[in-house]
Amino acid sequence: MSSINGYPAHEIETHYLANLTDYTASSIRSRIELLKNKIAENAQPVFVSLGENCGPGNRMRDAGVNTMGSNYFDNLVVRVENIPKILDCDSSGVLSLKSLSVGRWEAHDSVYDEEFAIYFHHYFHLPGRLEKDSMERGYRTRRIDEADIPLFLSQVRAQFEYLAVKFRLIAEAPFRKVYVVRQVEGGEMEESSLIPLEQALASFGAKTSNSFRSSLAPIQPSREIAIFASSPSSKTANAGGR
Repeated sequence: MSSINGYPAHEIETHYLANLTDYTASSIRSRIELLKNKIAENAQPVFVSLGENCGPGNRMRDAGVNTMGSNYFDNLVVRVENIPKILDCDSSGVLSLKSLSVGRWEAHDSVYDEEFAIYFHHYFHLPGRLEKDSMERGYRTRRIDEADIPLFLSQVRAQFEYLAVKFRLIAEAPFRKVYVVRQVEGGEMEESSLIPLEQALASFGAKTSNSFRSSLAPIQPSREIAIFASSPSSKTANAGGR
């Protein structure tokens, strides 16, 4: 077999099949136990991206403040007003095959979850299928077929099941969390979007003490971010003061 869904077989072997052992039930349990230990030993503030896209997560990585590594929303595209729905159901039902289709985001094919309005923009594809790429706006764009969705779904679903557990464990931890969300389109974020988000974070275990908006200018003068900061518990505050 030289190819699957247009991907060279060696690409699937190298970039997909070789990584499947990272997402078995036992390996995920091991990751969760390691994460619990890391959380238990942490007394520093933890920055967590809520999207709307990969921008906040990338900036946190560049600044070296993503001390807990990748989180659930780091590489997703999801509008601010849709985030509470994901949190309210604890991500249950996300990545159901019946809700997935191939959409378009930033001139690229991108797998779209219609139930939760999420673009899984960095998933469901591998390098190597160049013969199915095309040129738009002067640069090469990624192509994804509907048949690619079930091919990659088990791996992507396992990743996000782990990341959902990770998000909750961090949200429920006693140390201070700083949640950052950036609106990509539509101008200034409205209170009507921010209040449900703050309520969803609170019900998720992330008790927020304050929230505020601040401009990204001069870096992105037409876009805004919102920050939700949770206060550490007295136990964590005392530990940090020793």
